[in-house]
Amino acid sequence: MRSVLFMEIKKAFTNKLFLLSLLTAAAIALYAAVFSILSYYKYTEADLLSASVSGFSLNPELPGTTLFTSWIGADHISPAASLFYLLLPLIAALGYGWSYCSECKSGYIKNVTTRTSKTNYFLSKYIAVFLAGGTVVTVPILLNIMAVAVFIPAIQPDVFYDVYYAAHPWSTLTPLFYAHPVVYMLLKIVTTFIFAGLISEICICISFLSKNKFVSVFTPLFLLLFINYLSNTVNNLPQISPIQFLHTGKIYVSLSVICLEVVLLFAVSFAVTLVRGKKNDIF
Repeated sequence: MRSVLFMEIKKAFTNKLFLLSLLTAAAIALYAAVFSILSYYKYTEADLLSASVSGFSLNPELPGTTLFTSWIGADHISPAASLFYLLLPLIAALGYGWSYCSECKSGYIKNVTTRTSKTNYFLSKYIAVFLAGGTVVTVPILLNIMAVAVFIPAIQPDVFYDVYYAAHPWSTLTPLFYAHPVVYMLLKIVTTFIFAGLISEICICISFLSKNKFVSVFTPLFLLLFINYLSNTVNNLPQISPIQFLHTGKIYVSLSVICLEVVLLFAVSFAVTLVRGKKNDIF
């Protein structure tokens, strides 16, 4: 089991599609960082200009303009930030989600399962896909935060500036945002990692139905877009779209809904991968 797992993880983090999707996601995230930084300096320059004319200056480091409102997970202004979360399912799938479909078509899986059990292979595959999907999304987010933190101060959020914040006043974790913004930010990053990893597992499930690589890779994107559409159009439906609640918090988000989606995604994808995989005739 250990040797198969190490081999799968090595393949996951060294394949060309993983590196390509990582570089693409990093480019989008860094562009979003540049947008936030330029917006911050335009704000401070406008304040200095106002001070030179009127003799009155606002503090250019108001809590309304801070790292906690400018990193990609809280930036609701930059087009690049919106594009990043819109493409999140595709980025995660390109990490390593396509691998089972590719290995079935190439016959590689036959060679592996003659040396180890199907359970070991599919469990290792599941773990590697999860780690690759989460990493390919969260590493660019961390790069964005580091770039923004160099130029924009991490001032403690103030409830009197709530209009500037991407934190819905009635969302479950909003009090944490004001009390411990770093913890809140880290929690969102961890949640994004988990969702990205689980979303990439959808590719394996689809591969049992279709051996077309493009179908397995693009299905998570279309599925998440459909969920996003339902969440935005159906009345009285709580916010269930990961594209929305993993990004900004302008909409009301219930912690119970997020936890339920995590459990549901894991239970379905894990059960399908292990149960269907063990029954699948690979020869």
